[in-house]
Amino acid sequence: MSETLQTILNNPIYLGIAALLVLLVVLALALKFLKLALLAALVLVCYFAVMHFTGQEVPRELSRLEQGLKTKAVEAGKAVSIGVKELGRPRPVERLKHSGK
Repeated sequence: MSETLQTILNNPIYLGIAALLVLLVVLALALKFLKLALLAALVLVCYFAVMHFTGQEVPRELSRLEQGLKTKAVEAGKAVSIGVKELGRPRPVERLKHSGK
């Protein structure tokens, strides 16, 4: 491992390639975080828009917003749980009627 590191550090071409790879990884991570932040902002704006257009009060305090989001998340979780239970329930098999042509 240390031989490889010494080879990279002693050769300017390898050092340039390694620096370029590190730069690409850092930029890729920065873009991922930026996309995540933009998605979170978009979801928050859509939430406020739905609250406004449905006539509900838009929370002005962060704690009220957090409580509202938690409530909605719990309701969504319960709905998903019910849906998953419905999927696991066996259903009667419908038999196809074949016409004897």
